[in-house]
Amino acid sequence: MVDFIAGSMKFIGKYFFQIVLVVLIFVLIMVYMVVHNVHFTKSHPKLQKVVVVEGMTGNTPLAMHFCKQNMTEPDGGQKNCNKLGRNACNLTECCGWAVYKEESKKKNDKLKDQCVAVSITAGQPLGMTHRTNAEDVDALYFQKKKINI
Repeated sequence: MVDFIAGSMKFIGKYFFQIVLVVLIFVLIMVYMVVHNVHFTKSHPKLQKVVVVEGMTGNTPLAMHFCKQNMTEPDGGQKNCNKLGRNACNLTECCGWAVYKEESKKKNDKLKDQCVAVSITAGQPLGMTHRTNAEDVDALYFQKKKINI
């Protein structure tokens, strides 16, 4: 124990000016922080959920698989088409965007423009597969082109 204390005193005596210089620097830093109101606040980063949605463009495998699956559905893919937005709907080869007449929308509050399943023969759209509200449809757009129904 005596060797430890004696060694410490010898070390402090040898490096006294360097120790005083480091202490002085720390004191000056603390004075600067108080005078200039410098604070180190704890940050709590927030996790952000990011979803990347890839669109269906043209005859991509995703768009073709979507239409193949729709053919096997009992409702002709009506439920799947209803989930698509206008842009995605117009990119598929089995769905079309139905725009309903204003008078029909006023009669039925739940009726809104939506994506619907479309019957296709030889690459040409024939009309909506799900015909419950066909008389209420003002226009049907298939791949961004207006078609007559």
